[in-house]
Amino acid sequence: MSLHENDFEDALFEQLKQSLDVHECVHCRKSVKAAIPCHGHCGHAYYCSTDCLVFHSRTHRHQCLHHLESDASLHGVDSDDDDDDDDLPPFLNSAIDSILRQLQHEAVIPSTP
Repeated sequence: MSLHENDFEDALFEQLKQSLDVHECVHCRKSVKAAIPCHGHCGHAYYCSTDCLVFHSRTHRHQCLHHLESDASLHGVDSDDDDDDDDLPPFLNSAIDSILRQLQHEAVIPSTP
């Protein structure tokens, strides 16, 4: 099978997955039908479990912000751009870090009903 045929088959497989609403977990690469979107709902990251979402959130959050800003600019929504528009203010980074630590703690030690 040629490289071109592999690319074609990969593209067909991706189309089939999208038509079935099957997504690949961006953390562990497992394909799942009932995928969990990232908190930002950028449409570029889906997860198979809340554990994968929590563990990958810190990595994805800057990519997510970039995707959301790109989508907003494509749709004509102005954002307050500055020289360093991918970085969040320190207080937001601290709040996000605190939430992530809490979610990671809850994922490791599940609460009892």
